[in-house]
Amino acid sequence: MKKIELYLADDFKDIFTEWDEVKVYRTLFVVDDVKLWDRAIKIDGKFYSVCCSQGNKYKIRELEQFDIEGEENWDTSEIKCPICGYEKSDSWEYDSDYGEIKCGGCGATLEWSREVEVSYSTEVKKVMEPLSL
Repeated sequence: MKKIELYLADDFKDIFTEWDEVKVYRTLFVVDDVKLWDRAIKIDGKFYSVCCSQGNKYKIRELEQFDIEGEENWDTSEIKCPICGYEKSDSWEYDSDYGEIKCGGCGATLEWSREVEVSYSTEVKKVMEPLSL
């Protein structure tokens, strides 16, 4: 068993805030090989995800949504997990138009596809006068 300390990410006022400047949210004793990254953590009925760690100290961020029954999202601007709402920023950088990734929020394996829509804009550059006969 090992001791871990959980901190709420929102309690850190900026990136320069030190761990000892923030109140510990929870102290827990867990098995030595517990995996806290890339998975949802349920505490007091709320769901969290680890966003940063240092040794046995972990910053956790509350997941805005968590629906284990969530199956799919359509028409989003980023790859977005239907379960926890985690968005993979810069999704446009993927080379392929489809693939599989692991959610950085809850750890679910997500199958994604990119749908590209093409549209055209037109403006007159030079008018051609009609020929009168």
